[in-house]
Amino acid sequence: MWAVLGYVAGNMSQVLNSRALAIVLPWVLLGTSGYWQLMPIATASLGMTLDLRRLLAWPIPERSLFALETMLRLTTAFEMVLFLAVAGAGLALHHAAPPAGVAAALAFTIAINALAAAGLRSLVERVFARRWLREAAVLLLVLGAALPPLMISARADRAPDAAARGFWFGWPWEAAAHLALGDRTLTAVPILLAWTAAAYFFGCWQFRRSLSFDFDAAAAERLPQGGGSRLEALFRIPSAIFRDPLAALIEKELRTLARSPRFRLVFIMGFSFGFLIWLPVMRDPATPSILRANYPAFVAVYGLLLLAEVVIWNAFGFDRAAARLYYAAPVRISTVLIAKNIATLAVVLLEVFIIALSCAVLPLSIPASRVYEAFLVAVIVSMYLLATGNLSSVYYPKSVDPAQSWGRQASTRFHFYLLLVFPVLLLPVLLAYGARWAFDSDAAFYGVLALAAFAGAAYYWVALQSAVEAASRRKELILERLSAPAGPLAAD
Repeated sequence: MWAVLGYVAGNMSQVLNSRALAIVLPWVLLGTSGYWQLMPIATASLGMTLDLRRLLAWPIPERSLFALETMLRLTTAFEMVLFLAVAGAGLALHHAAPPAGVAAALAFTIAINALAAAGLRSLVERVFARRWLREAAVLLLVLGAALPPLMISARADRAPDAAARGFWFGWPWEAAAHLALGDRTLTAVPILLAWTAAAYFFGCWQFRRSLSFDFDAAAAERLPQGGGSRLEALFRIPSAIFRDPLAALIEKELRTLARSPRFRLVFIMGFSFGFLIWLPVMRDPATPSILRANYPAFVAVYGLLLLAEVVIWNAFGFDRAAARLYYAAPVRISTVLIAKNIATLAVVLLEVFIIALSCAVLPLSIPASRVYEAFLVAVIVSMYLLATGNLSSVYYPKSVDPAQSWGRQASTRFHFYLLLVFPVLLLPVLLAYGARWAFDSDAAFYGVLALAAFAGAAYYWVALQSAVEAASRRKELILERLSAPAGPLAAD
C-alpha cells in the first residue's frame, strides 16, 4: 500500500512545476517525519528494540549498541522508508530535481528520523517505566499530537495561505526540499548536517541514560496500605453474577489486566487518542455525513482494534508459563477462554462508555441513538474478533511481559494473516451501514445488524470448539512457546 502511495506521489510530482514542488514537498517531508515519530506511539507499538538488561553483561561497545538500536528504528517505520524511496525515484525524473539532490535529501531525512526515533524511544521507555507517570505522559502525548490538527481545523480558512508561505528555511524538511530541488544547496547542506548532528547527540544522550536506568526499580509499585485496592468492589462483581470457577477466572483476568502497564497504556490510548485524533475530521464540513453521524461507533472500533493487540489476538500471552495451571487444574479450557472473553467484553464496554461520555461532554451534536449504536457495534465486532482471537491464541501463542509497555503481542505471521482476515471480520457491520445508506432506513440497518449478531454468535461458538480441540491437541507446543524466554530483541 505504501509503495503504491509512493508511486502515486512520484507521478503527481511530474505534473507540478518548480514553484508548486517547493510548496508541497516540505509538507510531504513533514508528514513523513510526523508519521515516523508519532505513529508508533499512537499504536502503542514501538517495534523491535535491544533488551539492554541482557546485553550489558557482554563486552559490547556502547557505540555498537547505539548503532544497532538506530538500525532497528528503521524497522519501526519501514513503510516511510519505502514511501520515500519510491516517491523519491519518481521525483528524480522531474526536470527541476537533480537525482543527486533527491538522493541526498532522502538520506538526510532518513538519518535524522532514525536517530531522533532512537532517542525518543529511550526517553519514552524511561518515562513510561513509572506507573502513574506513564499514564499522565500518555495523556500529554495524546493532547500534544491532537492539538495541531484541532488548531488547523479551527482556522481552516487560513490554512491555504499558511501552506503557501511555507516553513522557515532552518527546519529540516524545508532545507531537504530545497536540496532535492537543487535550490540553495550551499545553505541547505550545512543546515541538514546540523540537524543530523543534533539528532545524533540527542539519540546518544537518551540511549546512554537508558543504559544506566533501573527499569525494575522504577516499575516497582507500592502495595496498598490498610486494606485492598479501591477497585476491590469492582473486581468482586463477577462473583455476584457467575459461579466458580468461571467467576474466579474472570476476576483473575481483570486483576491481571488492571496491573499490566501494557494494558493500561493501550486502554488510555483507545478512548483518548482515538477520540481526539479523529475529531478534526468529524468537525470538517467536507467529511461525509455518514462518518460524522457515526463518529462514536468509528472511535469505538478504533479503540477495540488497539485493545485487540493486548487481550484478543494472544489471550494467553500475559499468563506465560503460568498457563500450565489451566491444564493441571480441574477446569475446562473452554471455561478459561470464555472467562477471558467475558473480561475482554467488559473492558470494551467500559472503553465505549468513556467514549460516549466524552461525546456527551463536548458539544458534538451527536444523536443519542448513534451512541447506543456504538455499543451494539462494539459488541458485535467483539464477537467476531474474539472468535478469531481464540483461534490465534492457540495457533500462534507468544510469551509477553505484562510490564513491557510497548510492543506487539501476536506473532508476525499472524499479523500478516490479519491484514487479509480483518476486513472480512468487519464486513457484517459494514453491510449494516450499507443497508442504511442504500434504503435510507434505520429498520434496514438494525435488521442487517441483527443478522450480523446471529452470524457472529454462531461463528464464535464454532471457533470456540475448534480452539478447545486445538488447545488439547497442541498442548506441548503451546506451553513451550509460552514458556520460551525472551531474546536480546524485545517488543517484536
